[in-house]
Amino acid sequence: MLSILTSIGGTAFAYTGFSALVIEPKTGKVIYEHNATERRYPASLTKIMTLYILFEDLSKGKIKMNQRMPISQRAVKAECSCLRPKAGTSITVETAVKALIVQSANDVSIAVAEFIGGTEAKFVERMNKTAKRLGMTNTHFVNPNGLPNDNQYTTARDMATLGVAIYNHFPKYYPLFQTESFYFDGRLIKGHNRVNSMLAGADGIKTGYIRKSGSNLVTSAQRGNTRLFGVVIGGRNTQSRDNIMVDIMEQSFEALQRNHRNPSISPIITEDLLVGYDPQKNPKPKQIVATNHKNKVNIVSNDAPQTIPTIKLISNHKTIASTTNSKKAAAIQVGAYKSRKSAQDRARMAHRKLQQGKIDVVLIDNLYRARLSGFSYEKATLACHQLKQSGNDCIVIAK
Repeated sequence: MLSILTSIGGTAFAYTGFSALVIEPKTGKVIYEHNATERRYPASLTKIMTLYILFEDLSKGKIKMNQRMPISQRAVKAECSCLRPKAGTSITVETAVKALIVQSANDVSIAVAEFIGGTEAKFVERMNKTAKRLGMTNTHFVNPNGLPNDNQYTTARDMATLGVAIYNHFPKYYPLFQTESFYFDGRLIKGHNRVNSMLAGADGIKTGYIRKSGSNLVTSAQRGNTRLFGVVIGGRNTQSRDNIMVDIMEQSFEALQRNHRNPSISPIITEDLLVGYDPQKNPKPKQIVATNHKNKVNIVSNDAPQTIPTIKLISNHKTIASTTNSKKAAAIQVGAYKSRKSAQDRARMAHRKLQQGKIDVVLIDNLYRARLSGFSYEKATLACHQLKQSGNDCIVIAK
């Protein structure tokens, strides 16, 4: 059976500064890609590099988890989100790691930089040398926390490279990315990485947001012997970003599973994975564009009508053309849920809207897929379009 995924509706990209990538690190295969080499603002994804260097020194025995690091006056003046330790006090390295992962604390990022590098500037120099060593050829760091700076940039591909590196190089410390909360100074600090609970097998790694970048996320998940890393940069908001990440990761896992069942079939074929965005209902944000300047990402006005990016799932770095028969049997999928009841309810809702198709709930990788079956491919495409017009998610699955 060859499935062809055609469209996702109901989730909105931030603007033309959107990038996405899914890779299988074991093989180096890029499964899903959109503008993955274009420069974007990393926001707090920057802290993955800060953590990489922390883990590097921990693994070499240069520092210890119970070692204390001082909090400077400069650190406490950082723009928040912040852990808010007082200047002149100290925190343990372990607390710093949790504060970076769970809270994305900007003040702690500076404290780490000063503790390890002596000065923030020297630490940033090491960040850039490390990026170069890891093969992050289109990344430049200016600070250790990702606060806005036009000279700080990365790409989705480079962030995937960093995510895979921190997973492969520090297996002892990578599980810390699953930390959901911790206590500091009598306060319970909770995280905000919702995808860890939305996506089966997800176990990290980092969120990020500044106004110029939109909502960013690096995610990793493992199912069986397959591990994938996904990157989304430029989500319109947190919910949109998370939904997009779950969608592209789910489809990538399913694509690999199909290819394993029938290796003679090229892994995934996707056309026009369009995400609807009505510019009349949302303000026009500024757009990030890459320039020829070595160390800068410029902001330019986005006065032209907004275009919706097309994402293609790819195999072996090449997009595969589709040869779908429009009369071939197909189904539509309108969601994936942890409970059968939620999937059934969602499928019933779609059925009421369409008044066609057969309700079908399928369990795949611990998630119940809400589907309507009994369509031709052509009619399934039209049904999905109808659902998307009313703001619902939908993909077409050809059998």
